[in-house]
Order: sequence, then structure tokens, then C-alpha cells
Amino acid sequence: MSTKKFLLSIFLGLEVLVFSQEKKILFIGNSLTYYYDMPKMLEKMLNEETDHSYKIIQVTFPGAQLQHQINAGVAKIRFAENAWDDVVVQHGTLGYYVPEEVEKNILPSIKTLQKYDISGKAKFYLFSTWVDKQKYPFKNCYPKMLYSTKGEDQSEKYCSKEFQNRDEQKKYLENQYSLIAKETQIVKTKHSAMEYVFEKKYPYFNMWDDESHPSKIGSYFNACVFFKTFSNSSLKDIKENFGIYPETALIIRSFVEEKYSEF
Repeated sequence: MSTKKFLLSIFLGLEVLVFSQEKKILFIGNSLTYYYDMPKMLEKMLNEETDHSYKIIQVTFPGAQLQHQINAGVAKIRFAENAWDDVVVQHGTLGYYVPEEVEKNILPSIKTLQKYDISGKAKFYLFSTWVDKQKYPFKNCYPKMLYSTKGEDQSEKYCSKEFQNRDEQKKYLENQYSLIAKETQIVKTKHSAMEYVFEKKYPYFNMWDDESHPSKIGSYFNACVFFKTFSNSSLKDIKENFGIYPETALIIRSFVEEKYSEF
């Protein structure tokens, strides 16, 4: 074999090796996922400080719940296009408070998405979105007609319990996440639990854009938690702040790096 052919074979071999090390992550959700382009933040962070090359694709639409994603058909197409290493699913937080929404929509939707993974290699994660801010007492309801074609009276509803404070709401939400993760055999992420503690420790940081959506700082926090979810590398070596004050970004990265294993 000539030197030229030998070098070419080495180059092609290295190219195949690099391609085989690319990890593909699929996000399926709504604005609670895509606010401030959080998945792209995460992709840039992972590619900055890890041994793998990461490619992140998102199927995210405003207000879309998991059953809407299935009905739209885009998620199924994305599964047919690629063999994903990791899949993150996210439903609107309010739905977790209503038992019938969990039973009739959230659980069946997650199980349907799992069936789309023909390769059987994907590891699924339940994005535990934060404990949303409410006025108390708080109760969430959905019309029964959303779940049936029998033409129920619009006044008939499925409702959550009545929550008296945010701590009670947080305890219930975390329990719902755990039950769903157990039933579907997927991994519950640590976002909700970690943000709740971080917000109490650093109340002067503006983590919210409104009662349910994260601010840019909050989205950066979410990206940092996902970084530790998918990588063993240290967040303290990340240099990209995405326009956030460097001191603020460092506090967030340090908190997530040091506390991640405790949750």
C-alpha cells in the first residue's frame, strides 16, 4: 500500500470513529423547554467540555402537550430519522396536578413515544419542570369533554386537590414525577428539586419570566442541570455565559456542580 493510500485509510478510520462518538439527544416539549433556546445552550456547553460530539434536535411547539406532539406526527418522524441516544420528554406542569390528566394523557403519551424508539437504544428522561408560581389556595381543573366524545356538560371537570402553599404543591409535584418515572421506567431529571432549593438560597436572582416560564438565567440553570445529566465533565470549566453576567453564571454552575449528586 502506498503512503498516500495508507494515510487516507487512517483519515477515513478516524472520521468513522468521530462520527460513531456523536451522541444524539431529542427534546420533545413546549415553551418550558425551548425558552431562550435552552437546548442549543446545552448543545454548545456539551460540545465545549466533553469527549463526545453532541447533536441536539428539538420538537417543541408553544402550548403543546405530549399528546399534541403525537397527534402532530413530527415526533414519530424524528424517531424514524435517527437512532437517538437520549430522549427528553416534557409535559405542561399544570397537567401533573390532575390525576385524570396523568392517567389519560401523560402516561399513555410517554408510552407511545417509547414505542417510536424502534432501535430500542434510547434512554428516556422526564423533564421535571419547576414548581410553578400560583395564588393560594390553588386548584387546577380540565373540562371532562377534553377526554371524551360523549358530549359531557362543559361544567363537568376533572380537578386537582386544593393546594394551600407552594411547599405542599412542590411535594405533590415531585411525587407525581417519581410515580410517572417508575411506571414508565424512565429517568426523572433533577430540575424541579434543584431549582426550588436554589431559588430559596439566591432569592435575588430573577429565575422567572412569568409564573411558569424561566428567565434567561433560569434557562441557563436548566441547561446546567442537563449538562450534569448527560456528562461527567465539570461545569466549572465551562466558559460560555450566553450573555449572563459572569459572576451569576459562575454561581449557577458551581451550585449545580457541587449539589447535583445530593438530589
